[in-house]
Amino acid sequence: RVAAVTRRLVTDDADLTGDPRPLLVYDGRCGFCRRWIPRWRQLTGDRVRYAPFLGADAPNPLPEVAPAALEGSVHLRLPDGRVVAGAAAVAELGAFTASGPPVFRWVYRHVPGAAAVAELGYRAVSAVRPVANALTAALVGPDLRRPRQTLARWLFLRALGLTALCAFVSWWTQCDGLIGTHGIEPARDYLVGAVEVAAKRGWSDLELFHQLPTLAWLGPDSGALNALCAVGTAGSALLLLNVLPGVGLALAWVCYLSLVSVGQTFMGYQWDALLLESLVAAAFLVPWRGVRPGLAGDRAPSWAGVWLVRLLVLKLMFMSGWVKLASHDPVWADMSALDYHYWTQPLPTFTAFWAHHAPAWTRELAIRLMFAVELVLPWFIVSGLRRPRYLAGAGALALMLAIGSTGNYGYFNLLAATLAIMVFDDGALRALVPRRWRGRVPDTHLLPYARPPLARRAPVALLAGLVAFVSASAVVVATHRRGDEPPPELFADVARFMAPFHVAGSYGLFATMTTDRPEITLEGSRDGVTWRPYRFAWKMEALDEAPGFTGPHMPRLDWQMWFAALRGDCRRTRWYLPFLQRLLEGEPAVVGLLAEDPFPDGPPRYLRSRLWHYEPAPADAWHERGQWWQREAAEQDFCPTVTLERGDLVPANLPAR
Repeated sequence: RVAAVTRRLVTDDADLTGDPRPLLVYDGRCGFCRRWIPRWRQLTGDRVRYAPFLGADAPNPLPEVAPAALEGSVHLRLPDGRVVAGAAAVAELGAFTASGPPVFRWVYRHVPGAAAVAELGYRAVSAVRPVANALTAALVGPDLRRPRQTLARWLFLRALGLTALCAFVSWWTQCDGLIGTHGIEPARDYLVGAVEVAAKRGWSDLELFHQLPTLAWLGPDSGALNALCAVGTAGSALLLLNVLPGVGLALAWVCYLSLVSVGQTFMGYQWDALLLESLVAAAFLVPWRGVRPGLAGDRAPSWAGVWLVRLLVLKLMFMSGWVKLASHDPVWADMSALDYHYWTQPLPTFTAFWAHHAPAWTRELAIRLMFAVELVLPWFIVSGLRRPRYLAGAGALALMLAIGSTGNYGYFNLLAATLAIMVFDDGALRALVPRRWRGRVPDTHLLPYARPPLARRAPVALLAGLVAFVSASAVVVATHRRGDEPPPELFADVARFMAPFHVAGSYGLFATMTTDRPEITLEGSRDGVTWRPYRFAWKMEALDEAPGFTGPHMPRLDWQMWFAALRGDCRRTRWYLPFLQRLLEGEPAVVGLLAEDPFPDGPPRYLRSRLWHYEPAPADAWHERGQWWQREAAEQDFCPTVTLERGDLVPANLPAR
């Protein structure tokens, strides 16, 4: 159909007489040529006429050239009457496109040897045009015209708004108990400590703000923190609903950065930094004009923004694979990591139990596929080939689906899948729309290629280039961190200076694999004899309860209990003793972080923290008794039994068990 429409259009062009525009004549019987002409026409628009040569018996659109020559290569008649052929014609054609300066023409004309190499390459491709046509169709697709990213941008921004909304709401439900005025790690105390450090180091107020860029300086109490959550939630909703999306994105970034800067232990996850970096990249894509911009089809997405997001996907995926190899963890090397991962991850699910009991070959196959997705496919994103790029995007989506279906990682999987949307384009996404609704989605293949004026492009490209350099600096520093050589000073300085703003980060998921599962059980007592357990909302404890899904909610206390258990001793976990003190004080915001309060009439007098080693129960135990886990006590408790004396947390003087 494309070839038929193209033939009609270019034949009409050839019928024009006395037209001063250039005329490109190509072999109309060559499938490879017919496939490329719509792409060139999209680039040149009406500045060039196109005409097919259909054989010696058909009218010759370029009489001054012999038919045999027209069968062998394209010919371009220039406005001054000169006729050039082959690679020279392609080079001259570039001067009539809307894609910027004719770089190829300049190279062809002025670089020694470039013309000979170009002509040699042209003849080589021309000699195998059927093969080239088949490869082009396989690697790029039937239509070589470049689709825009209008639909992709719209979906990406809506999904990013949803992700940010989930992140804010999830944090809001925990904020008071974690960093509120009477929380485990109060933001006020953290900022007071930062002021003291700044005074000792002689920092100015500006230097202090650079280290902790947060609006919490205006008020670090629970009310101000809740206000940040509320404004960030509202901004995320604006972005999701496509109402003043630029304003919404800016509010979300400022508020989330403010919360991350004072979140301390509980906001130090990689996906917190990834969300901030994603919001920065999205600033180059979001329509800043209009209350309800819709698809904003009249404003093509900035290619600087498109590539910032795509490079972020490449960085996230590749570094997640690279750190596994760089860590020299033996269980990654021998392909046995999934023998442990499903049951040692922070918050497993019941599906992880099933995956653990699947045949061993499925786990090894999953690891090999994961390394292919993380180490090989990401490079297809920058290959310039459309279908391999689609494959890279599909691989990232499949990996996120696999991780999210067997583990609880908050909004991370949703965020990573959101980024992967921009690996695709409108052509791929429009094909997924049901046929009866597809007519409502514009086909951007049909739109002419147009670039904004240089005065608009240059500042955006410069700023995006700076962001990309910051991102590269973070990667360089991260890779050198695992080696013996220090990173180059320039990259280290840039990464250090920009780190507090989370403009760009380095990522590495599951670099090393834990091979056992210590768990902390927390119990309270009023008399030191009868003990009641504290139940966490998501952390696994009971042996006969199936672990569930948290969805995009990120239960940060439950997650930190996993890290604390790995350290084996409460004195290695700075937040744990304040947590116990808040429970003994009966602080409602902290008690509210748990599934239930075993002491509703008043706090206990004593708390003990026992340490256990958990393993998945055998499959037959699950089938026969509904038992999911089995455990044995560790040699020592995670923390001595504690109590409060005159408001201070002290070891309790109780008889040994």
